Formats: sequence, C-alpha cells, structure tokens
Amino acid sequence: AGRNSCALVSPHFKLNLRESLIMHLITVVAAATCATRRLSGPGADTCVDEQDALALLQLRGMSERSGAVSELEEGMESMMSVGLYRQNAHTKQPHKTAYFGRVSVGTPPQSFSVVFDTGSGNLVLPSTDCDSTACQIHRRYNPLKSSSSVDIDADGTPVDAGADRDQITITFGTGEITGVLLQDKVCVGSLCTSGRFIAATEESDAPFASFSFDGVLGLALTQMAQSPEFSFMQRIAEQKVLRKPQFSVFLSDDERESEITFGGAKTGKYLGEMVWAEVSRPSGYWQGEISDMAI
Repeated sequence: AGRNSCALVSPHFKLNLRESLIMHLITVVAAATCATRRLSGPGADTCVDEQDALALLQLRGMSERSGAVSELEEGMESMMSVGLYRQNAHTKQPHKTAYFGRVSVGTPPQSFSVVFDTGSGNLVLPSTDCDSTACQIHRRYNPLKSSSSVDIDADGTPVDAGADRDQITITFGTGEITGVLLQDKVCVGSLCTSGRFIAATEESDAPFASFSFDGVLGLALTQMAQSPEFSFMQRIAEQKVLRKPQFSVFLSDDERESEITFGGAKTGKYLGEMVWAEVSRPSGYWQGEISDMAI
C-alpha cells in the first residue's frame, strides 16, 4: 500500500480486500500496548484538499482549525471526514502506531478523543464515577452535565437514579474495563445519533494509562456490539444519515494528514478501481478469505 494507504468498509458485509490488512492494523491498536509519545495533529484541511479547505474556512469565517468538515452536497450527507491524530508507540514492537480522532457526547457536547476500532463494536468512554488512574488522566464523561443523558440497563430499559443497574466488563487485548450503560447524543463530526454506549467505572492501568486518547469507538460489525443500538454504524445506516453506509480510512506517515471518512471513499486518496470481496464469516470482524498468496 506504500506510505499512504486507504481502506474502505461498508456494513453491507464487504470490504476492500486489497487494503484489508490496514483494517487489521487499526484493530491491533485498540488491543494494545502503545505508550505516549509526541503527537502530530490534524486541522481542517485534513478533510478536504488544501485549497478547498481554505475556501471553506473563509466562507465560514472560522479563525480556528477544526477536526471535521462535511462535503458540500445537498440533502443528506454525501461524505463526512474527521482528521486523525497519530501517536507512535513506545513498545517492543516499534511499528505500532495509533490513529485517533474526536467525538462529542451529550447536550451540550462533551468532547473526547477516541480510537476508531474495527475490532470492537461499542463506544467506551471514561466516566466521572471512575477513580482508576487510567480514567483520571483522561477526559471523563459526566452524565450530570448532559440534559439528554439516560441511565439504562443492558436491554435499554431506563434506570431510576440511585437504583441498581447492569454493569458490563469488556476485555481489550491486555486490559479490561468495567462500566455502566447509558444513552445520549453521540456525534462524529456532523453525524449525530441518539445511541447507547458504555461509561467506564473501572479501567486497568495497562494499557489504558499509556494511551493519549480517552476512549474507543467500535466500528466492527453489529455482532461485536452489546446490541445493535450500541453500534454507531448500524444507527447511521438505519437512520439513513449518509447516502452510503460505508466508512474508509486513509493513513499516512508523511506530511499528508490521516483521516476517517464516513459515507464512502475519496477518489483522490487511492489509485485504481475498488475491488470488493465478501466478508468470510459472521464473526463481527471484517474478515476476508485469501484464496492465494505469492511472495
């Protein structure tokens, strides 16, 4: 794939086989062992070409750089991109690199940095009820500061304040989190849905205390989510917010900034034609079958 790579994924159970290894790399990030090093951060021009981005900033009168810009299309969103920050890992595997971006949750919005993880299916954020070191050093979701926050049990039933409620434990590679379940407004750039997520009340120090990002946004197939209502892409597809229920990832290790795009793939980010292959098994992972390999 070279120094700059693009991968495209759709909930229609297909993936770009030629670039499927890129999606595996993102899964490895969420599993774990990277530590903080210096970051390279995106600006508004990560979402469009440089000249187009400048024009957008002028039109909007924006004086600050933004992490998300929508394509200018009438009607429903055509595509929406979010710039990704890069964090190089301090581990025994020097090739490990994390790419993460921003989401907002609640009313008014609370901002968090998350890994867009193709190996899990839920949104997981630290909660203000979490006293673990890994939570304390990151931004934490505060349900009391959101007028749209609802405490729920695993089946979505609202829970009265102070009442016993369901908890869930999820393992990520070398670590795990335990948390409670909530429903609130979740936005990635301009894409917003009312959905369920997990607010961590306990987080293991390894590896989460080593991460610069706050949480994880799972983009695996629905089988990997606690339920379909916990899957961000499932909600986007059902609500028909995008013309295409797809997402693509462009990763760069040079001056070109990385991004994740919802709604398709930008033709300027890859060469040739898209090649599609069926997802090989209903495991929840984006798995493709390789019938032949030459070295």
